[in-house]
Amino acid sequence: MTDTPRLVGDPQDDVRYYNKLDMIPRASGDVGSIGQLFPPPAPAASSISTTVEGLKISLADAFDGVADAIEISEIANDDSYYTHTNLPRGSIELNQAGKVFAMTSTDPLERWFEQASAQHDHNNYLAFLGAGPVHCQQSGQDVDFTAD
Repeated sequence: MTDTPRLVGDPQDDVRYYNKLDMIPRASGDVGSIGQLFPPPAPAASSISTTVEGLKISLADAFDGVADAIEISEIANDDSYYTHTNLPRGSIELNQAGKVFAMTSTDPLERWFEQASAQHDHNNYLAFLGAGPVHCQQSGQDVDFTAD
């Protein structure tokens, strides 16, 4: 039996770079940790809450609930878990210092989502990798995607 040839650019050959404070890479396997993601001065998800049908629930509790629902769904579907395609090569963690970006809102929920957006911003990833920002034009106007 011969090995199946692999194509150049095979995802298994990729190295995954991720920002340790970016919630998006966690969405595939560690949703519950999103509620404990940001250090001060970003607001804690556990301190942001609302009342649903008479029950007070924090943003952190909501992420825990989503994680539980995903786990139940995966078990019910014959252990159908997502796996990153690059597991043979591994991942490289960026933002090891835990940089928190500036936030402009005074509302805690808005501040939390500002931080989530900044942590996932492509120009911040480029900065962590030592590259400069990418600027685009939209309708003839420069659009600056930098978070700071």
